[in-house]
Amino acid sequence: MRRFLLIFLIAFSFPGKTKAQPDRLKTDSITWLLYTEKKWDQLIMEAEGAFRNSIDFYYLRVRAGVAAYELKKYREAASHFQKAYRENPSDDFLNGYYYWSLVLSGRQDEADRLADGFTPDALKQQQIKKKGTVSGVSAEALFSGNRQYSELIDEDIESADSYSNYRAVLKQQHYWGFALDHHLQPRLNLYHSLSTIAIDRAEMYKSTSNLLDTLKETTAVQYQYYINGRYLLGNGWSLTGSLTRLWGKSYYHIPVYLSPGLYNLNQMSWGISDWVVCTGVAKEGTYFRPQLEFGFGEVSRYRQLQANFQLTVYPTGNVDFYLIPEGSYHHDGTDGSNRFVFTQKAGLQAGPLWLTGEYGTGRIKNYFTGHGLVVYNMPETILNKAGITIWAPLFKYRMELTARYLRAEKEGMTFVYSDASSFILKPYTFTDHSFLISLKWNL
Repeated sequence: MRRFLLIFLIAFSFPGKTKAQPDRLKTDSITWLLYTEKKWDQLIMEAEGAFRNSIDFYYLRVRAGVAAYELKKYREAASHFQKAYRENPSDDFLNGYYYWSLVLSGRQDEADRLADGFTPDALKQQQIKKKGTVSGVSAEALFSGNRQYSELIDEDIESADSYSNYRAVLKQQHYWGFALDHHLQPRLNLYHSLSTIAIDRAEMYKSTSNLLDTLKETTAVQYQYYINGRYLLGNGWSLTGSLTRLWGKSYYHIPVYLSPGLYNLNQMSWGISDWVVCTGVAKEGTYFRPQLEFGFGEVSRYRQLQANFQLTVYPTGNVDFYLIPEGSYHHDGTDGSNRFVFTQKAGLQAGPLWLTGEYGTGRIKNYFTGHGLVVYNMPETILNKAGITIWAPLFKYRMELTARYLRAEKEGMTFVYSDASSFILKPYTFTDHSFLISLKWNL
């Protein structure tokens, strides 16, 4: 009787195991056969069916990852390899595939973290160079110009019954920047840059009552230091934090009355002292990468608050085609208003190049983007923008070349004074065209 009870308890203590074990063995046998025959599509279908039935083991994940990799579904492959890596992080075969699937998925930070744990033999076998403390050096230059500049400075800005009139017209901008990438620890990466921009404008003054009609060219010089840290939390999660500091001077002129019809334009300066701090979190997935970011700072001497949500979509499971919609909710301390800015990007691989088109709409002023890398603190307001970026890897990804064209519709203001201190603003629009080129060396 005791023996019968013991057999009864053992048989019913592990319900389902007797069925699961044959199913697992069957899945193992079928997927191994498909793997050896390189029938990648069928292997993925078999693996997905097994996962739905709660059958999941190390070699199944490795085979599914290799199948996805061979089909160039690199983000899907990385997901499978990530799960397999948790069970056996010392398998050189797995690690090689895992590393390159991360690189080809655009997840370089995670790939660098993985490579930090490779043995010298594994690095040599996979032809991987570990990142040093300085992992990259880049330089870039930008030029932008206002196509309506000549028309705007020839325009009559005087209004009926006005006391005096003033308008500043953007002419052109020149930008230069230098940056360094650092791989400080397996989980921690740092990027910082120093840049300068020179902005040329023309100031227009007109007053029939005071016999004033003149134009004066002026300039502004601004410097920017930017630092951004990226920390890997694991399982595709990452944190970012950044600080932007801007300083410089913008020069303008005030007419000083000397005698009827004769004025002296006294040069004055406006000190630029802006800063932005932002932090964000992102999660890498097979087909999606959501990112949430918050920022605050002082721009144009007013406190600013901003929240950004970005969703990168990979419809095919790799970076050959992707969509990046982004919405920004912005509280502008200049006038206390709340604004919404929307941008849409779409990227596509075209042979050895990647092309990215972009479009943005909303009143963009006292605003930041790119984790605070770009701060819009100019007096003009961007109403909409559109552009295209070409990215090309050179010398087996040892160098990266980026060329970008951006067309922006901007709004400036004409100050119409009814007396010496009271004025109204009359908007005018123009189109600004900018060209940027950037070169990066991966060390």
